[in-house]
Amino acid sequence: MATAIVAFCVLTATAEAADVRVVASAEPSSVAVGGTVTYEISVTIVGPLALTLQPEPSLPDLSAFEIVSTGTRQDLRMGSGGTQSTRTYTYTLRATRAGGSTVQPATVEVAGQVYRSGTVQINVTGGSTPAAPPVAPPSPQPGPPPSVGENYTPRKAVDLRLTAEPRNPYVGQQVILTFTFYQSQNLGDTRYEPPQVENCVSKELPHPDSTTQVFGGTDYLVQERRWAVFPATSGRLPIEPVKVTTATLPLAPPEELQTNPIELSVRQLPPAPAGKQFEGAVGNFTAQLATDRTSVKAGESFTITLTIRGAGNLHSLGAPTPKVPDWVNLYKSREDRSSAPGYGGNPDLVGGEGRFEFLALAKRQGTVSVPPMEFVYFEPTRGRYEIARTNGVTIEVTKGAVAEPSPTEEAEQMRHIVTGGPGRPARVQLVGMPLFWGLHVLPLLVLAVLGYMSHRTNALRANPRLARSLSAPRVAQAHLRAAHDALKRNEAERFCTCVSHAITDFIAHRAGLQAADITREDAVARLREAGIDADLVARVAALLQRCDYGRFARAEQAECDEMLRTARALIAELHAVKLEGR
Repeated sequence: MATAIVAFCVLTATAEAADVRVVASAEPSSVAVGGTVTYEISVTIVGPLALTLQPEPSLPDLSAFEIVSTGTRQDLRMGSGGTQSTRTYTYTLRATRAGGSTVQPATVEVAGQVYRSGTVQINVTGGSTPAAPPVAPPSPQPGPPPSVGENYTPRKAVDLRLTAEPRNPYVGQQVILTFTFYQSQNLGDTRYEPPQVENCVSKELPHPDSTTQVFGGTDYLVQERRWAVFPATSGRLPIEPVKVTTATLPLAPPEELQTNPIELSVRQLPPAPAGKQFEGAVGNFTAQLATDRTSVKAGESFTITLTIRGAGNLHSLGAPTPKVPDWVNLYKSREDRSSAPGYGGNPDLVGGEGRFEFLALAKRQGTVSVPPMEFVYFEPTRGRYEIARTNGVTIEVTKGAVAEPSPTEEAEQMRHIVTGGPGRPARVQLVGMPLFWGLHVLPLLVLAVLGYMSHRTNALRANPRLARSLSAPRVAQAHLRAAHDALKRNEAERFCTCVSHAITDFIAHRAGLQAADITREDAVARLREAGIDADLVARVAALLQRCDYGRFARAEQAECDEMLRTARALIAELHAVKLEGR
């Protein structure tokens, strides 16, 4: 995982006056006697004092209301525009008498200067409204609790904590790592390094807003960073502590702090159901089958698309191949996968969709019926395998246009040419001229070439494995050109997909297989079965694994360039060895 450097905060003591804004509001603006209204005062401080000042507002006259409950929340933002802190004080008021009530401005004193909000108009009508449910007394914590570690109490002015949920996942199940930073004093420039996790695919999640919590009577600024992690292997999986570098005292040298380490116990997936094809999907998925055309002519191609949607690591799953009649040629032509946090409206859930396209070519007239497909996945929360079933599709193949053979031309008869004679000069014999032989031999050469090409075409049609083997270099180069184009467009995910296909499709075609019939694991296994040098096999497996990781965790430009060079070199080496299927 590429190391990310994120600044938590930069606090600088200064006597410069702060930019302060005070806003008051009420919702609703009209309420009946006995009803409740929410009155809020927001104090926004922009500048270097945003983290050190937490002024309490002075309330205006609220004698026409009864204060039922109070609450406080804080939002801290830091960026190129500077530091901004917004502290919002919320009061739940119950109207006690009818009449128009103008709530006068609330005031806040900052650095000896008083700031005022605007007035708020609340109209209280006669009658009554249903009594509001009793409101619990305010929590001692002015802000919402962190997403994890609610029962944890920081032990010092600057405290760190790393948690994981769940701690004993299955292989491929999403785990959320949460790094929590507690701070009750001013700090200098603070930086952290994300946790280092081996044999995992990791993706950073959106981090929640900073909050203010009270522990033991002390205010703490609480910040979180989160990552979604997908273990790739079973067994004990240690996660290194998150390291933080900060200056806890003014002008003091930086100090390195670190969180507690974590170890996951990753469970192996149980055996897949007998007779079912499991492609490694872990999560919760649905599947759909579609075609771009419902009617074609014999000899025309059409596309069958399998779309898999759901929550989980889409970049590691494979897809089954549609079943078609034996008179239809089927080739895996393209696959696209996209996933991001926020699937299903949950900001911590990583999901998306994978689209697998298959190019089909019907060789005769008839009906192509693609039966419903079964996509087997493991549902980790239930601990069992589930099956997502697609719909079936039907394509009508009508009679195609057949090229009629051209009529055979009759050869002209050659007449005997009399050379010389009484009173006539002797004519040059054409049979002795190079042009004569050229005009006669050239058609023979053309016919020979056409015959060879026709024989080769028929041979390739009769032996699809041989045809695929001969097309392997061309297919691989097409994928590499697509990868180079994706790299120029800064499309890292498409780049990794194209590089991976350049390797796996080359191996598949050289082995006489369809690209749709082979996975990354199958490709490596095919190399081992063919007795290929172990070092070459290991380098191929390493590049394919880097492509899988690169689809999920964005690779740097230099790393992508090196992956492309490695792919070209590996294909050149594989071209020199024997991989043809037996």
